[in-house]
Amino acid sequence: MTDPFSIVVNNFSKQTWTESSLKFSDPCSASAWPLSRFVFVGDKAGRIHSIDAEGPSSVLISTSSVSSSRITSLSLNQLSDLFACTSTDNSFVTIGTTDPTNGTLGYTTVDLSCTQRPHCVVFMDDERNKQSLILVGSSTGIHIVDAHSGALFRHLTSKGGATSLYSWHGCMVAGGEIRGGVALWDARVTEPVHRFAIDGRISKRAVFSVDSDARVLALAGESGLIHLFDISARKQITKKKISSSDIKVLSFSTKMRLLLASDVESLKMVNLQNISLSPLSDPIHQISTLNSITGARWSPSSCRFIVHTTDCNLRFYQLVDSDKS
Repeated sequence: MTDPFSIVVNNFSKQTWTESSLKFSDPCSASAWPLSRFVFVGDKAGRIHSIDAEGPSSVLISTSSVSSSRITSLSLNQLSDLFACTSTDNSFVTIGTTDPTNGTLGYTTVDLSCTQRPHCVVFMDDERNKQSLILVGSSTGIHIVDAHSGALFRHLTSKGGATSLYSWHGCMVAGGEIRGGVALWDARVTEPVHRFAIDGRISKRAVFSVDSDARVLALAGESGLIHLFDISARKQITKKKISSSDIKVLSFSTKMRLLLASDVESLKMVNLQNISLSPLSDPIHQISTLNSITGARWSPSSCRFIVHTTDCNLRFYQLVDSDKS
């Protein structure tokens, strides 16, 4: 059976996607897709929804109200039995349970108080020590907290703060800063080991994504530019203009380094499979024309992705196999 990701790469200009949607009463504002079957989204009214995305049409499973304000970030641990989220007005991180067998949300939540208002949250699973840790980004950096006890493990300091987070290998962390850069941490030390930045002054929060092999970091620049960095070599590989306006959303696929990118009015895909030190010439393919995209996320195991916007629809995209059609 042909790998769907290979189909996209080999027929990049001819790829087609089916679109389906699930409508909510309020716009979705954050998402997590830890297991292939279940999608979790937070909305503008402070609710979290779990969705079964396995069948031909997506089905809402359960809803839990966890805040009185917009959910700003949402993450699940590796076992998918715990979730953590932040919201606009709260000075704490909300932690709750989920059932990984059926996707339902637990009814009991715990609030983890923070000294600074949390901007974002992500789980980091330390497999060596069998610990599930929560990384909480704020204006001063990152607090690492034990997910079960709530005990503070370490504080990673950063002048640029942390407004978005990504972690890998149980110890490496990338944190998007308030003024456009991305700090790289080894969570075993308190200071960043490197900072990926763009020439010139950037006065907006960083928009970035790390590929599934944790080798390439894509960072949005000014006026539709994306900058690509080699994480291990800690240097810029190349840059490419993919839009006429600023990029608001970036998301790497789980295979073959396909990058979803969105500005204010369209969703594009960039083929970065053969990225090298030579000038980037790989094509760009427009997926859809949508207004005000606020997030995009790939499935962890298949060639599917979701998109949420400022309207109330969560959109699901599935690749059309041209051979079958």
